Formats: sequence, structure tokens, C-alpha cells
Amino acid sequence: MKKTASRKAAKPAKKAPKRFVKRGYMGSTETVPLAIAAREAFDYQRHLGNVDDQADFKAWRHEQVRACVGRDGLTDCLHKHFKPLLAHFQTLAGKDAEAFANSMQTGPASSKPGDDYEQRRVLAHLIMEVLAAHIWLAEVSAQELATQTESTAAYQKLRARREAIRSHPDGAIREGYIVSLARSKTRRRDLNLGRDLKAGLADRCNVDQLEQIRDTLINRIAAREGIEDNGRNKSQKSPAAKAACSPHDLAPRFDLPDDLPEF
Repeated sequence: MKKTASRKAAKPAKKAPKRFVKRGYMGSTETVPLAIAAREAFDYQRHLGNVDDQADFKAWRHEQVRACVGRDGLTDCLHKHFKPLLAHFQTLAGKDAEAFANSMQTGPASSKPGDDYEQRRVLAHLIMEVLAAHIWLAEVSAQELATQTESTAAYQKLRARREAIRSHPDGAIREGYIVSLARSKTRRRDLNLGRDLKAGLADRCNVDQLEQIRDTLINRIAAREGIEDNGRNKSQKSPAAKAACSPHDLAPRFDLPDDLPEF
């Protein structure tokens, strides 16, 4: 009886390296839907005869991005460009109703100076990004953390922050804290941000409130990770800040617990 040669197990395919995204720029959660919308627009315009059959899709998409927001491509766009670009491609795809709905979510969001939809989305994205980085640090293994850092010194600092989170009785700060912060800053106890916290924050909080949520979250995370307080809470300790929290105010802030369960 002939022996069959044993086959070596196939090597697992290597994962494509993650693209580094600068803060403020669109990531895959925004560029992918835009690329899909652009493809629909390209096919529709080619069907109408407005685009040559031999035209290159990527070149056409880059041309449309430059015409709409003045950037070189989707990966060169900021968070604030998402809605204008989506509305632009939806218009070119013949989806006028969807384009109109998205175009209404750009520009000023209220009569308050500086409160616009684009800045709201940028701040909401940053808030969830800061929270995600904190939770990742709390849950990452020491081995994986070592592979993610460029130097021993950087690894030691992150390791110390990771241990500070894990040694705290309540562990990492979670999504529930964002909900409670939003309720506190808006002074709405029944505020519901929905399942998509980022969208809920951008829709239900103005720019000033989101900036306060961002700053409070960053400070609380820094304290949880054992980062030294170099005066970051100084403004909150001033007499004016304390008076703003007085229970005698007409619309006082309600007390915010130090630690809250995950929602």
C-alpha cells in the first residue's frame, strides 16, 4: 500500500496593514460608503451618456472630489466633508431626495455662533475615538501592546497606564459615561442618544456641549490612566465654576457619579 505524501498546511493569508489616518481625516467608515456612492453616480452618469464608456472611475471620482470640496481624494478629506460629498454623489446618481436630506445636514445647525453640523460631527468622532483608544488600552494584551509601540520607553508608559486602568475597582470608562455626560451637559435627564452614540451626540448636542463632553472625558480618562494632573482641572476649581454648579441656580447641573456601568 502506497503512502500518500502529507501536505503542508496552507499559510494563513497576511492581513493588509491598517492605513494610518491622521486625526480629523476621514477613515474607512466614511470613505467606503462614499466610494460606493461615487460608483453608483459614475455608473448612472455613464448610462446617461454624460461620462465616456472608457473613462477611468478613480480619475473621475478624484475630479468630482476636487470640484465639490477642493481636496485631492477621499483619503485627503476631513470629517466635515462627508455629508457634502455624499449629497454630491447622490445628486449625480439621481437620488435627489437623499441628496436634499444630506445637504440639509450641512452648514449652521442652530442660531448659536459656531454651531454647525460639520463641527458637531468632528467633535462627536473625536469623543468616540478617545473613548475607543482608552478601552483598547485597557483590554489589549501585554504582547500585542509591545508590537504596537515603537520604543521601550513608549511601551513602558503605555504599560503603566494600562495597569492603572486595570487596578482601578471599576476598570475602564465605558460608553455609559458618555451618555451621562451628555445628559449632564445638556441638562436633559431623559436624553436618548440611540444605539449609534456618535450620530446621537452630533444630532442632540451643540458644539459647546460637545467640547465640554470632550474635555471632561479626556480629563477623566487621564485620571483613570494615572496621568499626572498638570492643572488641567484648574478652571473647574475657580469660584466662577463652582458658582455655576450652585444648587440655587435656576437650571442647576445634576450630580454626575464618578463611575457608571456600561450601557
